[in-house]
Amino acid sequence: EPVRIDVSTPSRRYGITLGTGVLSRLPALLDEAGAPRRRLVVSSPTVWRFHGERFAEACDAEPIIVPDGERYKQT
Repeated sequence: EPVRIDVSTPSRRYGITLGTGVLSRLPALLDEAGAPRRRLVVSSPTVWRFHGERFAEACDAEPIIVPDGERYKQT
């Protein structure tokens, strides 16, 4: 059974769901969270190369690829 962990940061709170097979339940979890139908995935090229296609197919998401490195995580 998946486990939900609540994370608090200085700017906001959010939940993380961990568990075996969670990827197959991702669309339902996003629907339950009230996420919009159009979904975007922000990833680095390295992570996308290993996990991106499966993730995008599971939740029908469009990728936004940003370079590796902390400086690219800034807004």
